[in-house]
Amino acid sequence: MINKKTYHHIRIIFIFIILFFSLIKEPHLFSQTIRFFPDTIFACKTDSIKLAIPSEILSKSLNIQWITPYSIIYHSSTLNVYQEGKYILKLKTKNTEISDSVIIVKSDVPVFKINDTTLCNGKTITLPLHHPYYQFYLPNSKQPVHQMNITHSGKYTIKIANKGCIITKQFDVKPINPTIPEHTEYTFCISDENKKISVKHNGISKVLWSNGSTQTGINIDKEGEYWIRISDAYCGTKTDTIVVKFKPCNCEILIPNTFTPNDDGKNDFFAPILSCEYSYYNFTIYDKWNNVVFSTTNPNAKWDGKYKGNPLPEDVYVYKIETIEKNSDKKNSRTGKIALIR
Repeated sequence: MINKKTYHHIRIIFIFIILFFSLIKEPHLFSQTIRFFPDTIFACKTDSIKLAIPSEILSKSLNIQWITPYSIIYHSSTLNVYQEGKYILKLKTKNTEISDSVIIVKSDVPVFKINDTTLCNGKTITLPLHHPYYQFYLPNSKQPVHQMNITHSGKYTIKIANKGCIITKQFDVKPINPTIPEHTEYTFCISDENKKISVKHNGISKVLWSNGSTQTGINIDKEGEYWIRISDAYCGTKTDTIVVKFKPCNCEILIPNTFTPNDDGKNDFFAPILSCEYSYYNFTIYDKWNNVVFSTTNPNAKWDGKYKGNPLPEDVYVYKIETIEKNSDKKNSRTGKIALIR
């Protein structure tokens, strides 16, 4: 099979042979049609097309004539075409005439808008490519496509064709990270004033917490599990669970606010949860008349809800804890209320 370059060389040699014989004294004019151009050239209405005679065959004895739909042009080896129609080239020497023709068809420039878009990292978006008159091509594809699957951010190129009028469009795909919790587990010191859980927000997501808040973060006052629902047009909807724990820090004392001394093995005793060693410790409980119903200097002792062996009634009692830290000699005093429930 002869490739395009070889065909061009053979064509030029053939033209040379014809022109050579035309220089020999021949009694009759020899006429031949040679293909310089394709039968039809398609282009955009805004484009200028340049028709040119191969430089290899140009000579002083060559008479050049371009016949256009609007005029006849002589002696020019090139012709700039701005309008549709049939264009004829005639080349003459003393005894030889060579001719060729081409039809120029011009089409409107495609008008098709492709907007920049946003891609959530880890997702895929599909860009539909539909038009009743246009065809769409990927940069290195000869076959038309009807959609483009986008998996990464960056610059993308698409070719749009209206018959032979082809333009190139570029658009940007910008990355966006999904909104996610800062952490899925939080541990706060009991004494922390600001116990807050939050999300890394991408600026567009809608957020809904289990307590009804729509803010990017919420303040926490209890241990447990909190859920958050995150949704946006690019990354979809997702629900995450966040676990919150409290712990005593720097000799903090953790104190419950209720207990149920009903001998069921669950929450039957009341005592502070200690995190340090103390050189001095005093834990005292009072009833609502300020009578002492329990008192101990033993850090391991617990109140069973009784006074002198007798169960006390349901009520709210007051506790007082006084300590001196063993390592630092720091003195602490803390009071509060405990609900006895039967």
